[in-house]
Amino acid sequence: ARFVGNFARRQRAEIRRDYLAAILGAQKTVRVTNAYFAPDRGILRALLRASRNGVTVELILAGLTDVKPMLMVTHGLYGLLLKNGVKIYEWHERILHAKTAVVDGIWSSIGSANLNQRSFRFDLEANVTIVSARFGEQMDEMFEVDRGKCRAIDPVEWKKRPRWMRMLEWFFGLFRRIV
Repeated sequence: ARFVGNFARRQRAEIRRDYLAAILGAQKTVRVTNAYFAPDRGILRALLRASRNGVTVELILAGLTDVKPMLMVTHGLYGLLLKNGVKIYEWHERILHAKTAVVDGIWSSIGSANLNQRSFRFDLEANVTIVSARFGEQMDEMFEVDRGKCRAIDPVEWKKRPRWMRMLEWFFGLFRRIV
């Protein structure tokens, strides 16, 4: 286990680097549960590259939120993610607050950092990274239980949403770098 934090100025990108290395090194699976999902270009590209390279990339994201603009930003990314084979599931039971990831059933991360630029650049965040097949197996099992409580986003249905909704998502997407 390793403690990773965004505390000192020089360490602001430590959590981001940890995620990026794990995603880029993925061979089989990338599973992320995240409350406020608005990754920067590097993390987004890594997820898309992993999916295009045959890695199963699954995201459990908030379907309900206390920050409506963030939901619009996140929704604005769905089309690109779905088009590239990323599987998206929305959590609707209550407001999602989890920030976890498991890659290949070995590398896991649990903490306070969302996959967004605010968490990576400005907020004081702390995650624990665990490299363990035994722990990773438990994280995969928890992910599967949580996924069973979610609504899968169907790519065909997603394309049918109203034009005004797409415009709203595009507009809020302009602010992705600051949320």
